Amino acid sequence: MGTKRHKPEDVIAKLRQVDVLVGQGQSVAEAIRSIGVTEVTYWDCPGLVDTENAFA
Repeated sequence: MGTKRHKPEDVIAKLRQVDVLVGQGQSVAEAIRSIGVTEVTYWDCPGLVDTENAFA
C-alpha cells in the first residue's frame, strides 16, 4: 500500500491552521499534533516556503 498524497489545497489549509493555533498561543509542537501530522512531516513540507503565493 502506498503513501497518501494530499492535494496542495489541503496541505496549505493545514499549514494555515497551524499558523492560527500558534497565534492563539499554542506551541508549534501542540499545533502540529492537533492537525494530525508528525513534526518531521511538518518541517519537511514544501508548503512552508510560501503559503501566501502558492496559487498566485
